[in-house]
Amino acid sequence: MIRIPAFTLLYNNKTATHDIAESMIDASYVDHLSGEADELSITLADPDRLWMSDWYPNKGATLMFSIGYEGEPLLDCGIFEIDEITLNDAPNTVQIRALSAGVNDGLRTVKHVAYDDQTLNEVIVKVARQLGYSVEGKIAALRIERITQKETDLAFIKRLAITYGYAVKVIGKRLIFSHLQALNDAVIIATIDRTEMHRGWSFRDQIRTVKKEATVTRHNPKTKKTVKATQQAVKKVSQKTAAKKRANKITAVPKSSRKTKKQKLPLKVYGLKDGVIAPV
Repeated sequence: MIRIPAFTLLYNNKTATHDIAESMIDASYVDHLSGEADELSITLADPDRLWMSDWYPNKGATLMFSIGYEGEPLLDCGIFEIDEITLNDAPNTVQIRALSAGVNDGLRTVKHVAYDDQTLNEVIVKVARQLGYSVEGKIAALRIERITQKETDLAFIKRLAITYGYAVKVIGKRLIFSHLQALNDAVIIATIDRTEMHRGWSFRDQIRTVKKEATVTRHNPKTKKTVKATQQAVKKVSQKTAAKKRANKITAVPKSSRKTKKQKLPLKVYGLKDGVIAPV
């Protein structure tokens, strides 16, 4: 039985599913585990150029998107804010790129606050409540003697998560926490075979613009200490550069094989002295 894709779309809390159903070309949703906003990209045919005029989205407009298959529960992808609009000609299409909503002015404000003798959970919940966010997921009641915030609330929460071994992501007004070790130990829920991927797959290995170093911070729950390590990137030398270096390399010559310079002998002048040739 062929599974037919299905979706629903709300634009500024108003349904737009039927308006764009026939013009839908492609839709993709990227769910980042932690550290990045989720992404939504929708490509639509626009033969009547409606998106260039009456349908052009308002700045800061929101999208609520769900995706799945007909006859099955749809996956709620969340709330997104339109970030980028691309209009194309011949053929006339529009591509709408949106990022998960939730980054408001309050999240962009840098704060300087110190927290003393509180648990990790207490600090995170306190910061989240000030923003009107809820916290989901189990966070260990690890006591922290002192920690200072010197960044935005969201950056501070992400730093705490990374330091103490958690992944965190923002979905609307929710902060979802997952312990990295628990994710690693979780039971596999699905295995995708290569033959099942009808559109194939791709692999990318970035050579240029590689980071100079990587820093890893990990909290050891047994010793109750935070360990930090930094690794420098290994520089690869091209064959051309290596050959050039070999050509310019100066090889030391043993003393026994070195050519010695001839010493110049002093000039002696001879002449007659009392009828005998002698140096003068």
